[in-house]
Amino acid sequence: MTTLAAGERARISPARVVRYVGGAGLGIATLVLVLPMVSGTPWSAVLAALGSVPARALALLVLLWAAGLLAHTVTLTAALPGLTHRRALLLSLTGSAVANVLPLGGAAGVALNYRMTRRWGFSPAGFASFTVVSNLWDVLAKLVLPALLLPLVLSGLSVGPGLGRAITAAAIALPLVAALAGLLIGHPRAVARFGVRVERVRAAAAAVVAGAWGRLSAGMALYTL
Repeated sequence: MTTLAAGERARISPARVVRYVGGAGLGIATLVLVLPMVSGTPWSAVLAALGSVPARALALLVLLWAAGLLAHTVTLTAALPGLTHRRALLLSLTGSAVANVLPLGGAAGVALNYRMTRRWGFSPAGFASFTVVSNLWDVLAKLVLPALLLPLVLSGLSVGPGLGRAITAAAIALPLVAALAGLLIGHPRAVARFGVRVERVRAAAAAVVAGAWGRLSAGMALYTL
């Protein structure tokens, strides 16, 4: 278990409130002004599309989206021991928001999540391990789904040529990715040349995978399905 950072336990100062409000305002401004320019879709078109969806269907979509986010916290809490579901949800929402709005948002989202976990008392190696393991399980899940269709394709299921190639590629890539990840995570010699810090991340990731692979897989299965 981790402990709260000293700054989080301390009383919130007016300066921190100003920073939070300013950051929230900047985020809202970025969403309102930058997103339409980046996506090429004005908000009027977005609102028109939402208005064409029946209220019941829209509510169902929101519930499914929320259920998916909650299911994903199972994987995230397994990937970072000591992380609560509430904080895992916060990491998911903030990281995705930054990644989807800003240019090079993926890197910015990771940097934001790193800063958040450090304030919560997690170590750099712990966050790096969390990033490696959670993204590895995400990649494996995306390969498993099409690979599961391969027996049906081989038994005569008719699919388009593009989909057929994607299914075959996923079926080939899945064991290769799993084997490579197992080699790098499970064997210290595989990363020894990269230094002590990388070895710390590898050891942390190996411990997480060995102790929580079931929760990692269950959470990802719920999220994917």
